[in-house]
Amino acid sequence: MNIPTRVWLCAGLGAIAAITAGCGGASTPEGGDRIFVAGPWPDTGEHAVYRLFDRGVDGEGRCETTTGTPTNGVLRLQERCTRDEFGDEGFVDVEAATLAPIRSERVISNTKDDKQVTHTVVYDDATATFSTDDGSDRRETTRELPRATEDHPDPAWYDDKSLFWLIRGIALESGYEATYIYVINAGQPRILPVDVRVEGKETVEVPAGTFTAWKVRVERDNTVFFLWVNSEGNREVVQARIESWNYELIEYSATSQ
Repeated sequence: MNIPTRVWLCAGLGAIAAITAGCGGASTPEGGDRIFVAGPWPDTGEHAVYRLFDRGVDGEGRCETTTGTPTNGVLRLQERCTRDEFGDEGFVDVEAATLAPIRSERVISNTKDDKQVTHTVVYDDATATFSTDDGSDRRETTRELPRATEDHPDPAWYDDKSLFWLIRGIALESGYEATYIYVINAGQPRILPVDVRVEGKETVEVPAGTFTAWKVRVERDNTVFFLWVNSEGNREVVQARIESWNYELIEYSATSQ
């Protein structure tokens, strides 16, 4: 799931030059922890719908996530968010067993202004290739992925678009802490360390019902956000607070649509 900013869905429309100017000289962090243990979702796929709203701002949007069925060891994770004339949708193909990313794509659109920007990341064993295309201009840059070190002999990294799935597949137990490497392309390619901590269980009420959920704290770049993961069933994310945005589960089905 993408991490929105205050200018949600507009960031990147007109920011194409930033892909080479914004972070081109940033260093690659050392390898992070391999935090994904196993996916709790069914092999038949699943579909979830969320209410999306910004605290203090009128109106709301809608987000849908879809988990596909594994094909030759590859799993596609999709999400689509809309609010008024803005759209933010895409997918990431991952290794089903490890959630290691293979390729991700994010399309940000504004139907009112008839604008669209596509951000992609293509991974190989050592690098990630970032590209941004607004239909009239295309930019591309390649960044090194974390290498093995004495402290991290088997480095791992995860794509931003897999966030809602990644958090469901970690060791959900009170006090669990880890640092993972996060890769995102939203006009500026970034490879960053992210700290994650499981803070315990809470009772959460959302449109889909009342759940006992694990509260997971995620911090990157001095920004903290929270996700609540159902402690039972398929461990779906039932609520999230990412920057000023709130996601609340409306419905969940254990079959992809």
